Amino acid sequence: MSTIATPRTIDEITPEFLTRAARRLLRDDTVRVTALRMGVSEPFEYPKFGAKRFDVIEFDYECAAGGGSSSMILRRRAPRDAVSTLIGDLRHRELLAFTTGLLDQRPGTFHHPYLDVIHDEEHGQFWAFLEDVSADMANVGIVDALPDEK
Repeated sequence: MSTIATPRTIDEITPEFLTRAARRLLRDDTVRVTALRMGVSEPFEYPKFGAKRFDVIEFDYECAAGGGSSSMILRRRAPRDAVSTLIGDLRHRELLAFTTGLLDQRPGTFHHPYLDVIHDEEHGQFWAFLEDVSADMANVGIVDALPDEK
């Protein structure tokens, strides 16, 4: 059985590595990622904390039911940022809860977007692979930056 190497940089993300997250996203254990394309999404204005960039990973896949294309988001989280400082969560407990399986023990009515999480020790950051919910955000109108007075 071969071991899939954990990427150290974005350029090292392979279709094989992404397959685990794609299976979770598409809820199909037969999914195999065949190709991927990296891009950078538009900045998302998080009120009072500035623009946050999210890397978009578009990928093609094959599975027992056929194949297709989809996308997911890669969010790189530094050891400390404005949000973690304000809420006092310097260990990224939510990401740690995912890696230990704690989030998956919650009832299905409490959905979470995490597909995979890895710790990049060299750069001291977590990489969180997330569902791409940008279309849902656009539908409810929460992708545009709002002036402070609103």
